Amino acid sequence: MNSRQIIVRGLLVNYYYDESAPPASQAVVFLHGWRSNAMIWRPILESFHSTYRLYAIDFPGFGNSELPRAGLHLKDYSDIVAGFVEKLDLKRVCVVGHSFGGRVAIKLAVNHPALIERMVLVDSGGIRSSETRRRIITTFAKILHPVFALPLLRTLRPRIYNMLGAADYLATPELRQTFLNIIEEEPTPYLNQVRCSTLIVWGEKDQEAPLSAGQTKAKLIPRARLVVFPMSGHFSFLDRPEEFNQALTVFLNEPR
Repeated sequence: MNSRQIIVRGLLVNYYYDESAPPASQAVVFLHGWRSNAMIWRPILESFHSTYRLYAIDFPGFGNSELPRAGLHLKDYSDIVAGFVEKLDLKRVCVVGHSFGGRVAIKLAVNHPALIERMVLVDSGGIRSSETRRRIITTFAKILHPVFALPLLRTLRPRIYNMLGAADYLATPELRQTFLNIIEEEPTPYLNQVRCSTLIVWGEKDQEAPLSAGQTKAKLIPRARLVVFPMSGHFSFLDRPEEFNQALTVFLNEPR
């Protein structure tokens, strides 16, 4: 895969690409999850060499893209992807988003519907099985952060956050405000505003984003269908790459 860096919305964004397919071919833009980067998609990209025009973005703060100077919101990330599509003048765009990338894809589909033709959500974040847990994580992060600065309590912080399921918060200290901004937004109220054709792919054994979240998205997004991969987890596209490639191929070849 080749790589380039461009300025989008004032930030240096790194991306990988394969433009060996004819110029009129459909463009597929891959969005990674939290604590990941664009190269997570490499096995999938290599499978579609010369078939589609392929792009995988490092979100700001991840991979080789610039670290934001302030906390970003979901809208900021969706605007960055929109700016990327516009700057490269991509046509017939399908956005494929895993986990956090799926959150961004949904926001993009709602705020910039003219830019994308299709959307694939892979074990997408945004619907919590327990709203209470999300609120607890946010509250602890905001209130107890100064308390944990005390030497005697500092060592307890990782244990408490891990107990709350907030490993993502701890693993990206430079993006903690961004993380809090992201989990504060619940996309359920605007899922019915998505107008593009949508494929939802889920791992049956996903422990990060349970299958029930995928089923909810499939019900609320008007033109969506759900494909479940048995015996696979949160990275279902890596657990079952052949099945994923087949599902994506069928979806991309369907009439609009």
